[in-house]
Amino acid sequence: MFHIGDKVIIRPDLKVQDYPSESPHRNMLYCNKDMAAHYAGKMAVVIKVSCQDRYVLDIDEGRWSWCESMFINNTENPCYVPLLFDD
Repeated sequence: MFHIGDKVIIRPDLKVQDYPSESPHRNMLYCNKDMAAHYAGKMAVVIKVSCQDRYVLDIDEGRWSWCESMFINNTENPCYVPLLFDD
């Protein structure tokens, strides 16, 4: 679980599909085309955590809801370092 102020890395392989969510009310969260195209592989900061384990990020100014399975965790890929410049 992430907290407000935590830095997360959005999966570089983020795709348009449902992602597993820890929410007791809804076990999947949909990733849309805009999320995948604009934010895959980027670093973001958690600015809000909902009671349903949904995350609001600074990178999209709170427009979308995100879940943990849309992020890379350090145990999954401890050597991943995002490029911090635009293409």
